[in-house]
Amino acid sequence: MEEKWNTGESLRRAEFIASFIDSKGKLLDIGGYKGEVKRFLPRSIEYHIIDLYKNRFKNSKQFDLNKKYLPYPDDSFDYIICAGTLEHCLYPREILKEIHRIMKPKAIAIISIPNDEAIPIRIIRAIQKQAPIDIQHFSHHWFFSLETAREFLEKHFNIIEENGYMGLVMNSFIPFSLLKIIPSLIPEMFFKVIKK
Repeated sequence: MEEKWNTGESLRRAEFIASFIDSKGKLLDIGGYKGEVKRFLPRSIEYHIIDLYKNRFKNSKQFDLNKKYLPYPDDSFDYIICAGTLEHCLYPREILKEIHRIMKPKAIAIISIPNDEAIPIRIIRAIQKQAPIDIQHFSHHWFFSLETAREFLEKHFNIIEENGYMGLVMNSFIPFSLLKIIPSLIPEMFFKVIKK
């Protein structure tokens, strides 16, 4: 697991995630692992992180997200990042409700969900001969298409922006407008959401 997160690609992805945050305020990074995104955030952001992994950050909590709640008061955060996390949780609906609860009234959340029907993901699974359901602790417990991801999020939030992520190098060659026309190319979708 260590090696996977020490790549240039994980840092490019963290920079992509941070590009959604452009102001000051209090931010919670849910399932942020080692907090790679922090290095790309504006200095005016008060960074908090919660993950099963123990972090070195001042405002970090080591916590099992499968407990169905987040240990923060109502209306605590201006920004929430939940990238590549919900599909690993046993109870993602409860985590979404908790995200909604701890968001300030005008807060923004950036939530990413993999598109398990994407051609790149199907190719990787075929090469690795990976079963669609894997019960290992850090594996995906939930699987989404882009449509089911939207439906899942729209139960609690209004989606105000969508972005596909294929790695920054790939995104520089394929315009997002084309990716939206051919959603089967998008392995990960980022949703910028606000409270309903």
